[in-house]
Parts: sequence; C-alpha cells; structure tokens
Amino acid sequence: MSSALVALALGQASGLPARANSASPVGVTASQVMAAGTLQATITKQWTLSYRATWTYEFKGKVTSYSLGQSPPSTRFVATNGAWDETVGGRDYFHCAPAMACPRVNGVDPLFQTRNLFVGVEASDELGGFNSTPANAPAGFRLSFSTFNFAGLASTCVTVYDGSSFSQEWCVAHNGVVTYGRYAGRLLVLTNFQQGLPSSAVTLPPGALRVEI
Repeated sequence: MSSALVALALGQASGLPARANSASPVGVTASQVMAAGTLQATITKQWTLSYRATWTYEFKGKVTSYSLGQSPPSTRFVATNGAWDETVGGRDYFHCAPAMACPRVNGVDPLFQTRNLFVGVEASDELGGFNSTPANAPAGFRLSFSTFNFAGLASTCVTVYDGSSFSQEWCVAHNGVVTYGRYAGRLLVLTNFQQGLPSSAVTLPPGALRVEI
C-alpha cells in the first residue's frame, strides 16, 4: 500500500490529525447492532442525492481515482483510465476511451462491481449482517465505532474485527456518501465532494466509444 495514500486515508495529509480508532472491540452489543442498522439506513440516503464526488482508490498496489456524478435517476461513474458507465433515461451504457483496450461487454457492465463499492452497496450488504440482534450477528466478529471528517464531511466509521484480526472498515457521512472504506484488499478515500451538481458535471474523456449494456 502506498505511503502517500495511507497518509491521506489516516488524515495525515493537509495538516489533518490522524484518524485513530482508539475504541477497543468489545463484542457485538445491542447498542452496536442499533448503530450498525442506523449506518446501513444512512447509506440509502445517497441513492437519491444529487452530487459529484471523487475518491482515491488503491487495489493490488495500483492507485487510481474515480468520480461519480449523480442526479437521480441518472448517474455517471468515471475512472481515470478513460472507462466509465452511466444510466440515462432508464438505459445503462458502458464507455471506454479509444486509447484503452475495450473489454467485451456482452450485456455485463465491467465497472458494476467497482461502482458498488463507491455507492455503498457493498457497505450496506456487509453491515446488514449485524443489523438484527447480538445473538444473530456473525459468530466471532466484533465492532468498533469512531468519527472523522473526509473532504469536509463528518462521518461515522465502523471497524469490523474477526476475532482479534481486522476485517473491514467503512465511514459514512450524514448524507449517506461512503467517505472511506477498507474491504477485501481495497482502499477508497473521498477527496472531493460537491452537492447539487448534475451527473453531467463529471467530465468524460473525448472521443470515447459508447456501448449499450
């Protein structure tokens, strides 16, 4: 993992204090189950929000960035490599720049799984496992909660432990935007947020190819 991105993720860039989670995991209590349910419900708010956001993203040592513009029901999700997908007028499209090797779409959006990380689908699914009762929570898992700011958005964070080992971490702003995530070897950090912008505010690479999914 790159030191620059780790510094950004911990808030050590731009003079921000380190985002240290000092709370020790104490098991899944009733209050934690309620907090996990509240956080899961908060995520759904951003699915109807008009906004533009940019995240720095690291996976397998490669650092890239993604931007998402949303003005329901339209969305536009753009990667720095020139690929993007969008939903316009109830139809889904995948695009790629002429300079990149375009994958075969065959009815499947190559960015679908990645976009789910940024729009909170993965976080919501994972938190859903704890949103019932302490007795029904996954065995051996523990939760710890903290707060931090990312790109000016105050966020509630939950760290999940499998026994004593780190499992995953998510931070969610009050408007439902996922501001930070560490999950399955992936790291994403919100670096810019603007509310009220249309999806078209996310700039597309010139001369791209468009394929309906």
